[in-house]
Amino acid sequence: MDLGFVPVRAKLIEVAAFLDRVERHAVADDFRCAALRSAAALLVDGKSERARRILESFSDPTTTPDQKSTGKAALGAWQKPADLVPVPAAARAAKFLLPHFSWLCLNPKESEDLALARDVLAVIPEFLDRPNVLGIGEIGLNRNTRNEMTVLERHVELAVQHDQLILVHTPHLEDKLKGTNLILDLLGSHRGVKPERVIIDHVEEHTIQRVLDRGFWAGITLYPDSKSSPPRAVDMLEICGRERIWLNSACDWGVSDPLAVPKTALEMRRRGHSADFVDAVLYRNPHRFLSQCPKFRLGDSSAG
Repeated sequence: MDLGFVPVRAKLIEVAAFLDRVERHAVADDFRCAALRSAAALLVDGKSERARRILESFSDPTTTPDQKSTGKAALGAWQKPADLVPVPAAARAAKFLLPHFSWLCLNPKESEDLALARDVLAVIPEFLDRPNVLGIGEIGLNRNTRNEMTVLERHVELAVQHDQLILVHTPHLEDKLKGTNLILDLLGSHRGVKPERVIIDHVEEHTIQRVLDRGFWAGITLYPDSKSSPPRAVDMLEICGRERIWLNSACDWGVSDPLAVPKTALEMRRRGHSADFVDAVLYRNPHRFLSQCPKFRLGDSSAG
């Protein structure tokens, strides 16, 4: 009791404050709030096994498989299928004050199925006018096969026809150099491709200069093992300069660090690079590239 009471007391007050908050904002009728109120009643009904019974009250009571996936993430409380309303990714991001943008394409890994690729590419144009779609991507190569090249060429043609920005994925590890050369040759042979409207991502020391020399933008992806580390990224910036380069990170299939970009900023400062240099690479460069799409807006005018 001495160890547990105060922490549990604090959690109970958090629940009370949460319910007050949702009532002030007129969302107390949300199914999750209703589930909380029902669960709270179980706390004081004098019966045992409260934890099990509360968890069961939050759970899906049906016993048959669903007809199809709703695509929603786990919400913590069951909602009747008739009440389900899909929440777009942009709406979820807006809850955290984040502008949400997307790119459209068939993943290069799916390119071996040419029938699937044909069907996917056929429907992409009807979504290109959506307000948060920036262009065609992330297209590119995975294992440098003929089918992948065929689908890549169709993506590029689609982007040119609809005047879209292009985001290109380069292959992993031992396939990267060959794949980058194939991509550069394909893009360079298409008269409609404007290099300044294309970013080729996941460059490393053996591919970055090739990309920049052809007039394209270069993306350095910060993965500790499979792509680039912060020190290596700064090495490339020191060798190649900061023009037409941006940095990015993600949580993906390999070992990754979502804080890799700010860690790279610290590495730049540690080496004596100015705050202006850091701002140019981490903010102004991507802002300049993405602003070629008129739909890209961050609600500021600080970047030229």
